[in-house]
Amino acid sequence: MEQVFTDFLDPELFKANIKQGKINHFICYLPLPNGKEKIELGDFILDGKECPSGQDVLTSFDKDDLDDLVEALEDDAPNSTPEEFWEAYDQCRVEPSLLVWELLAPEVAILIFDQRTKIRAMWEEKNG
Repeated sequence: MEQVFTDFLDPELFKANIKQGKINHFICYLPLPNGKEKIELGDFILDGKECPSGQDVLTSFDKDDLDDLVEALEDDAPNSTPEEFWEAYDQCRVEPSLLVWELLAPEVAILIFDQRTKIRAMWEEKNG
């Protein structure tokens, strides 16, 4: 799975490509055993021809990333335990097709892109 990195893309080109389906913005979730909760693993911008279903993105997370996700359970999935997180993680490592991929609408992807661009500009202005 090859991601499209947007940091250096012209904003208008990004927006046109999203609207035309040349690139797509997905959010990937780890479904938890209770069937009601899921943990957001991250968002991925991919070539419009690429379907991420079945891709093992869990290998891209290091121990610190995973520990942060476990800590987030309290807020993001209060009815799940760390043990259930690791159970779901192990299942999805063996069978990546269990991961849930949500394709964002072009308007939502553009809104997120615009927000991140503004945040990056503010950070650069502050930290020079």
